[in-house]
Amino acid sequence: MTATNSDTISAARDAWQRIERGATFDDWVTVAKALAIGRAHAMATAETNKPFGRRFVAVISAWLREHGLDRITGQERHRALWVHDRLAEIEAWRATLPEERRRRLNHPSAVWAHYRRATASSSAPQPHATQRKIAKLGISQDQIARASDAIYALLKLGNADALVLARAALMAATKMPPRLRERRRPLAFEAQVAT
Repeated sequence: MTATNSDTISAARDAWQRIERGATFDDWVTVAKALAIGRAHAMATAETNKPFGRRFVAVISAWLREHGLDRITGQERHRALWVHDRLAEIEAWRATLPEERRRRLNHPSAVWAHYRRATASSSAPQPHATQRKIAKLGISQDQIARASDAIYALLKLGNADALVLARAALMAATKMPPRLRERRRPLAFEAQVAT
């Protein structure tokens, strides 16, 4: 282990003791840096490229015990490493917050939740363009499914007339009220579908 890593781990041990008395964000960052060192060590020792698996868990558990960081819960470790992996963006975001709010957001879980909430609108996956257009038209997924079923039934019967298919899809999607359906005479394709 290099001197830098030893210093980081020693600083993390001291920071963890301060965290147990009252955490600061900088202390959690110090702990997260040491956890990243431990994660890299455990992955290398377990000969894995992902921080999962029985061998990885055994190595990281021993490493945490050896360095006095084993009282950090799994969720705290996960969130601390999540913050560490995005530290530049999170520090830039924290810099935009008022001082009072920044002082309250110390624990990695709080930072994680507030950061995700604050950045959700910009990073949330946007619906596909077709879904946005359909939503603007007021067409529900249920209506689309009924239209699709009507088209499939006609195609299965061998009817590929575009106008007949379109009318069947529209009627199935809009579900014409029964009274109106009874007053009009059935269309040829409706009789085929019924049989």
